[in-house]
Amino acid sequence: MNTNKQRLPSSQRLTLRLLSTGDLDAVTAIYRDNRRFFQLIAGINEPPEEYICAEMQEGPLGYEDHKHFFGLFLRESGEMIGVADFVVNYPSAGKGIFGLLLLSEQHQSEGFGTEAVGLVEAWARESGATSEVTVGVEWVNERARRFWRKCGYRPTGESFKTTALGRTHQAEVLLKQL
Repeated sequence: MNTNKQRLPSSQRLTLRLLSTGDLDAVTAIYRDNRRFFQLIAGINEPPEEYICAEMQEGPLGYEDHKHFFGLFLRESGEMIGVADFVVNYPSAGKGIFGLLLLSEQHQSEGFGTEAVGLVEAWARESGATSEVTVGVEWVNERARRFWRKCGYRPTGESFKTTALGRTHQAEVLLKQL
């Protein structure tokens, strides 16, 4: 996981910060505050801590050093309200992928997700490493599919199978040019 100290974009309400395993307790709280999501994709209320730790550290095979795991913090209070996982130069140079965007349930539907996507995209653009971003969204997660489309991501026609926490789902690939 990349933990360099470059300056990260911020907005009126949010700041980004690169996280490390030292932030595991705060990240675990965000994951465990997403019961609807984990019920939908895995039929469980809370993911195990080992799963969360692996999510923070492991990138796609061969791209581990390209993975960035961000915390999303309220500027006013400093409270972490979400996390985002982004991999640069994946699957090839100039491309990037959102592996995850997860906001605490109490902060959903308030515009923070759209703001967070904008911050991570700004970071990807400013880093010069990414001009095209994809995200894979499980078909069963219609709410997330609508969200990503609202953020300007369009279906590519590609789909794939994804397995997490013992369940396999079909997912579609959405794309946005930066």
